[in-house]
Amino acid sequence: MKPAVAPFRFRQFTLSHHQSTMKAGTDAMLLGSWLPLTGQEQHALDVGTGSGIVALMLAQRSLAFIDAIDIHQPSVEEAAQNFSASPWGNRLNAAFISFQKFALQQSQRYDLIVSNPPFFRNSLLPNDARLKMAKHNLNLSIEDFISSSLLLLAPEGRLAVILPIPEAADFCADAEAKGLYLRRQLFLLPTPECTPSRRILLLARQPANEIITQNLTLRQSNGKYSEEYVALTYDFHAEGYL
Repeated sequence: MKPAVAPFRFRQFTLSHHQSTMKAGTDAMLLGSWLPLTGQEQHALDVGTGSGIVALMLAQRSLAFIDAIDIHQPSVEEAAQNFSASPWGNRLNAAFISFQKFALQQSQRYDLIVSNPPFFRNSLLPNDARLKMAKHNLNLSIEDFISSSLLLLAPEGRLAVILPIPEAADFCADAEAKGLYLRRQLFLLPTPECTPSRRILLLARQPANEIITQNLTLRQSNGKYSEEYVALTYDFHAEGYL
């Protein structure tokens, strides 16, 4: 039996993540920290919430009511516990349901949909069934993800996802074909010597006159976190963690 993963302590909340398909990591930290908010978001949706980390980060940064869904029931149970223990439990709700089913049943329209979605379209599947569910689009294709997002987005709503570079290009092409347009993006470099490994995409129904593009390097050549990563995530990491 594997030992339980210790809770991860943030500045304003504690995250238990030993039951969840996806643990606290830099992808979630970057997505939750970088995502530009308008201050007018009333309703947000976190798709594939896992332990609920991104939903909690959005709750800390906004006044929105946030729904968080996942198809892994232990993850939903853990997310619900994390929500209840946080300062924003009255604005957070976790549900065990697929995105496709949720999109067909839900009448609420969202100002923001955010996800660290299943990816690795054509790569070798791992043995662990939970990671298969979390990291591969066995249950949710890019096409279904975009279609479901369009059903739920408010007219001025925005969609944010973090993806590996090849899948991000496919996602942008599929999204534009269905009427969602790239507005802003962040290229993530593991170190200064590396090429980008991830892109965070922000899309909306309206095309942008100019796509805002930024780059961020995660770690310095010596392995320490970069100053720009520390600055971006400062409001979340506990004092002295980085």
